[in-house]
Amino acid sequence: MNFYSFLIFLISIFFFFKLPRIIIFENLNLFYKPILDFESFIWDIKSLKNDFERLILESEKFKNFSFGISFIPPIYPKEITLNLGTRDGISYNDILSIKNILIGKIIEVNENSSRAITIYNENFSASVLIKRSNYLGIFEGGNIPKISYISEGSDIKEGDTILTSSFDGLFPYGLFVGIVGKTIERRGTFESREVILPYKFERITMFNIIKP
Repeated sequence: MNFYSFLIFLISIFFFFKLPRIIIFENLNLFYKPILDFESFIWDIKSLKNDFERLILESEKFKNFSFGISFIPPIYPKEITLNLGTRDGISYNDILSIKNILIGKIIEVNENSSRAITIYNENFSASVLIKRSNYLGIFEGGNIPKISYISEGSDIKEGDTILTSSFDGLFPYGLFVGIVGKTIERRGTFESREVILPYKFERITMFNIIKP
């Protein structure tokens, strides 16, 4: 056997042992690939299920929240139209708030929407108290919200925190209203003070609905 014949013999032996392995591994790949694809499909289904359950939990978390769809006027609005109505459980006199801050109350309810007046509306009022001294007063809405019927010598100072008192039977105790500002009006022995608010309305679009 010459050198070339021996080389051809070696090459033949190599392909004899190598080729079946190639065929076997390719067949195994063809066999396992659908299984791997199916496992990926099952994993995707599980992932979608988890995402769906997470969305359900988030929807439960925000089920008492409503979006404003109309603001009149656009800045410092006196009225807001909301995207929830009677079918969502909204009722007359429900309270509008954000993060435990008083915003307004519902005055009109339709099936799919509702209308609220805010603390900038002249028709809005609430019984309030000064947190530091428990002094009672009346919060009155308007372009410049104020706390009214403050008698002379009352224990009330600029910077005091104003909360709802619940004495009016509508707003629960402890909703944050604002901060006492300067005196803006005097009538006999009574005065009114400006209420400084902790937010800017143009940045607010979502509100929490509280039952009275």
